[in-house]
Amino acid sequence: ADVSDYTQPFVLARINIDGSGGEIVMRGGYAYVALASTVYGGRNGVAVYDLQYPFFPTLVGIVSTYGRPLQIDVAGSTLYAALGAAGLEVIDVSDPLNPVRIGSYGTDSSITDVAAGGSYLFVAEDDTGVFVIRSQSCAVP
Repeated sequence: ADVSDYTQPFVLARINIDGSGGEIVMRGGYAYVALASTVYGGRNGVAVYDLQYPFFPTLVGIVSTYGRPLQIDVAGSTLYAALGAAGLEVIDVSDPLNPVRIGSYGTDSSITDVAAGGSYLFVAEDDTGVFVIRSQSCAVP
């Protein structure tokens, strides 16, 4: 939506997705959309949309995840996805046309949120609180 005049916002474009969308993070001209499978054969993952022309967002990349992404965050060229009981996945988005899963982190609890800042990840679990994890990959240039 164009909100340059906040009293009269209007829709520029709409993105139709299979299943449902969740968290959306915008960085560097791209929108990263968490996808949740709601139908048999659907996909859990993250879709990457190019926003060069906001009135025509273009799907440029997609990566599947091992669980439903509840929350996502992007720092530099790395995307982090909190997947509930499936843990945390780390995805390289340095090439938005070809996002690649590069790692994961699991716990005995359910990871419900993630935030990247500086060289740290802040990971929230539903039963045990928030963990602070040092990560080289989340350093923002």
